[in-house]
Amino acid sequence: MSGVMDEGIAYLTIFAGVLFFLEALIAYKVQPIRVLPILLIFTALGFWVLGAAFLPDVASDAINTAYGVLFLIVTIIAMYLGSAVALFLSEGKEVLPLLMKK
Repeated sequence: MSGVMDEGIAYLTIFAGVLFFLEALIAYKVQPIRVLPILLIFTALGFWVLGAAFLPDVASDAINTAYGVLFLIVTIIAMYLGSAVALFLSEGKEVLPLLMKK
């Protein structure tokens, strides 16, 4: 892959990040659990940095490290969110903090 194809992939990935950010804004208004918008914001940041990694003028090892770290954070938050919701549903009370709005 080279040239125009890399830039197309980059812009589609950045656009996916914009969609995740819009989902985060909607989830912030609608969802009672505040961890979900935090997860979606980190996902959007990860997609923006991943898209920048495909641009030939911006690509570097630092960008590759940055999106790797961001997606590692996304993975940790997603595992925490899943286990916290599972414990919340099984115990009937908030065992792990979900930052629920009152």
